[in-house]
Amino acid sequence: KGLTHLGCGFDETEIGLIMRFMDPNSDGELSYPEVKDAFRKLHEKTEAELIEEKVGGILIRIEDFMKEKGLRILNVFQEMDTDGSGAVTGDELILGLMKLKEPSGKLRALIARKNDADSRRAEAEAERAAEEDRTR
Repeated sequence: KGLTHLGCGFDETEIGLIMRFMDPNSDGELSYPEVKDAFRKLHEKTEAELIEEKVGGILIRIEDFMKEKGLRILNVFQEMDTDGSGAVTGDELILGLMKLKEPSGKLRALIARKNDADSRRAEAEAERAAEEDRTR
């Protein structure tokens, strides 16, 4: 009889997904505690989800810093990859994140070039606006 009489119709794919989610020991049978636990899990965040939320906030702060300074992910990655291996170790990540607070000479130079370019662009726009005012 199942749930059909309640108006719940599921296809085979949905039933397979439900079974995999609700049957953690994969014995092909659902006990009442397994069903109850499955519904409880629907409303709890997993450890991975909690970590993702925290890390997401940190990454957004890093992204905001990068936008503010005109940096790309590649710039930051290369700055962190101190041994040039193409991979960032845990220690390099720690040091790299600390450097973002106090940028290295190379990173400061990139930031300075970006700021100079922004200043030159702003000056050129101001000159064009002043010239337009004079010609009116």
